[in-house]
Amino acid sequence: MLAKAYIEVTNFCGLSCDFCEPKKEKPCNMELSLFEKINKELCGKTKTIAYHILGDPLTLQNLAEYLDISAKYRHSVELTTSGHNLNKIDTNTLLHSAVRQINFSLSSYFANNNKAISMDEYMQHILEFCRKSIDTPKRFVNLRLWNIGDDRYTVFNGEIEQIIKDRFGVTASGDKVKIAPYTIIVKDRMFSWPSMQKEAINTAGSCLAIKGQLGFLVDGRVVPCCLDSKGDMELGSIKLQSLNDILLSDRALKITQGFKENTLIEKMCQTCSFREIRL
Repeated sequence: MLAKAYIEVTNFCGLSCDFCEPKKEKPCNMELSLFEKINKELCGKTKTIAYHILGDPLTLQNLAEYLDISAKYRHSVELTTSGHNLNKIDTNTLLHSAVRQINFSLSSYFANNNKAISMDEYMQHILEFCRKSIDTPKRFVNLRLWNIGDDRYTVFNGEIEQIIKDRFGVTASGDKVKIAPYTIIVKDRMFSWPSMQKEAINTAGSCLAIKGQLGFLVDGRVVPCCLDSKGDMELGSIKLQSLNDILLSDRALKITQGFKENTLIEKMCQTCSFREIRL
């Protein structure tokens, strides 16, 4: 069983963060019919569905319709967002019964050049939601500072920690600190996206891709992991094939066999620092 399946419900986020992949040529949302097909195919095959590869699910005006579909197939949902659209939606949508966890990428505020609101206002909306979610048990909130090791963020991280201390009375000095019931701040090192244009950093190693996670791009292409945003390692199309057939494709089998033999056979895998940092 997969630990997590990533579905790119939209490839649009509205920001231009310097740590993220470039925007795709054409912003679009996944068709609900395709989304339902994927949810149906994943029944009994994954513990969690994450609405994320690129894009921000909070930009979807009909997010509740996607959540209703996941609930129909009894999937537990994880949402990852910058939080910049939190004041533009009904936050009750995020308390939908299908939602198990919400991740706020706080680093996006510093990394984005188009700051429409102040940091205090940005954090106010997020922390107000954290307080609201306290009354809805088992809705976990992660406040992510995935920028440790990048000196540009030192002052920014200190300001975030001070805001949290002022609002919750908690000193967020560790890598993972509980600041409220079901709410934690998580710190981790910065990583760079893998790319076919980069030089390989390692040809030996293993990963949880395919065995532990899969990605579904907005157009239905299936990829081994959440970092293959362009489909460079496309395994097949869920529009045209069953998930079982895709997982038994030659490319999928070669990748997984390589991992078993501690060999990274794909160029993308060889350039992946996320695998180096997180695994």
